[in-house]
Amino acid sequence: MFKPQHLFFLFILMLAQPVFAQNTLDGEEKIVPEKEVERQSKFIAAEQQRLLGEPQKAVDLYKEFLYENPDNGTAWYGLARAQSEIEAFGDALESITKAVAKEPANEWYLIFQADLLEKMAKMPDAVGVYTQLVEQQPENTAFYEQLAYLQVLAGDPKSALKTLNKLESFMGITEEVTSKKHVIYLGMDDKKKAAAEIRKLIDAYPAKIEFRHRLATFYEADGDTEEAQKVYAEILEVNPNDPVAQLAVKKKEKGSSEAQFLESLKPQFQNSTVSIDAKVKELAPYLNVFSETGKEDVKSALFELADLMQNAHSSDPKAWSLAGDIYYLAGKNQEAYSRYQRCIQLSPNVFSVWENSLRILYEDGNYETLYSEAEKAMDAFPNQAISYYFFAQGAIGTDRSREAIPVLNQAVIMSGRNPGLQLDIEALLIHAYNQSGQFEAALKQADKALSHGGDKHPVVLEYTGDAYFNSNNKSKAREYWEKAKAIRSTPELNRKLAENKI
Repeated sequence: MFKPQHLFFLFILMLAQPVFAQNTLDGEEKIVPEKEVERQSKFIAAEQQRLLGEPQKAVDLYKEFLYENPDNGTAWYGLARAQSEIEAFGDALESITKAVAKEPANEWYLIFQADLLEKMAKMPDAVGVYTQLVEQQPENTAFYEQLAYLQVLAGDPKSALKTLNKLESFMGITEEVTSKKHVIYLGMDDKKKAAAEIRKLIDAYPAKIEFRHRLATFYEADGDTEEAQKVYAEILEVNPNDPVAQLAVKKKEKGSSEAQFLESLKPQFQNSTVSIDAKVKELAPYLNVFSETGKEDVKSALFELADLMQNAHSSDPKAWSLAGDIYYLAGKNQEAYSRYQRCIQLSPNVFSVWENSLRILYEDGNYETLYSEAEKAMDAFPNQAISYYFFAQGAIGTDRSREAIPVLNQAVIMSGRNPGLQLDIEALLIHAYNQSGQFEAALKQADKALSHGGDKHPVVLEYTGDAYFNSNNKSKAREYWEKAKAIRSTPELNRKLAENKI
């Protein structure tokens, strides 16, 4: 079967005929000399190799062609592209500069030249190229946008703003250009002008409520709640039923309690059109209130709002995660765990939810489930040392201490930037050696841990004492248990000291 791509190779073969080729030029049949046919053939061969993904071969062929045809801008352009593909960017820049010299008005040469300059971090030079492109094609909006981008990268945001203002002068106010200017003003730490850019959008498109929401959110992120409240009030003037604005402007009545205020939020939390992010933002401060005070009325109100939020946003993992946090803070581990598991089903890539789930299993002594769930967490997040720690806890708790040892050794290396966690892991490693009967290894590991802060870590000290006790050195064991008790007394330590008096 004849395929279209065969035409290309047939064309190559026709050009390669040894004596003459007949072409039609300006409506007349012309005889093309063999030398011209060979010249064209060399160029086409170079192009062919580049298109076939053989850039080094293409480079060699382009150079061969250019040796005899140094004024061919297209060949210099092709050579530059091939050199770029083999990451010879300096050579590529030299080649494209020669192409531009031959055809200074060719926009494709200039664009490629600017791309190379950007890759080589020569931002001022790239700005110069796009300045030329804008002058050549003042109607091309993409050139203005790229010029402004490069001007920012070159450390000249004021020139970028001038470029965008010029673009805006003939395009009118658009969301895309205004957003770019807003970001530039933020980078310049001029928050007043950054806000003014969003206000321009509001004035230009008064019916688009989302621009007012954007301005309110900007003020909130900046900590300017007074200005944010003004914008939310504007929103309610335009749309009195806007649920996000209603939630934002709701304030506690004078003398009302936190619980009463939370109770007043129920209508908004039942409303699925109110964004989950707005609800999370509203509840977050009250999680801290409950954590610090433990107020029962606040806890009950938070439970109700969490359940309402779950029902309104049943497919949003954020709703289940926040509900899990509320129940976990309240000590309702099973209720929290079920909600964290639902969050993981909806979005398994949030490690904090995995960590809280594993912590609950550990706190409840559910070591068999901890063992299997921590293994899943290790697979999903291979760089999170805490998953390895909980896997080891599950292994030790189910009489698989030997399985815990290589996992903990790996976790020790992974946790190097977190000294506190590293000592927790090393303490557990001492325990794993003890539990598996490797008392000499336990003592060696204890020496390592004690040398870099373990002498102030109660669990390291306790398990070091266990290692000495298992090695029949009761005096040393008691010494380390007493050091551990001085830092943190536990019933288990008191039992060991009472049962093993010297």
